[in-house]
Amino acid sequence: MIVNNRHFFILHGEDDDCDIRVMARILKKIKYQGEYRNIVIGSDLLTWMNDLNRTKLPDLLILDIGLPGANGKEILASLRQEDRTMSIPIIMMSGSNSQRDYHECISLGANAYIQKNLDSSSLEFSIKCFIEGFMCLNAQIFF
Repeated sequence: MIVNNRHFFILHGEDDDCDIRVMARILKKIKYQGEYRNIVIGSDLLTWMNDLNRTKLPDLLILDIGLPGANGKEILASLRQEDRTMSIPIIMMSGSNSQRDYHECISLGANAYIQKNLDSSSLEFSIKCFIEGFMCLNAQIFF
């Protein structure tokens, strides 16, 4: 990766160990050096994001639709309502190939939607684009 990404912060909402390992492999492959944090419970992630004392918010949020506690769509809808979080780029991920999920996520304000059970190249590409700043407004990647 050409861009110095040491100051970039990715927050990942994922509860599946296999998908967390896939993310780790992607970040290693693209030589990501910035901050990375995973939160496995959706309600914990929402509480973390809404902490008004928090000064450093993520530069990119990657959310699984099926998080326990609060699902990814609920989190997405909530974050898009708040001034301090409404402009954070959000990639939604799902094991579902449902067009309804895709359309709902995009209408709620997701910047990208990626089907998990496809190869990880779409996620890798999206992360690189957001980090490098080349992602077009509302670029939509899906099955």
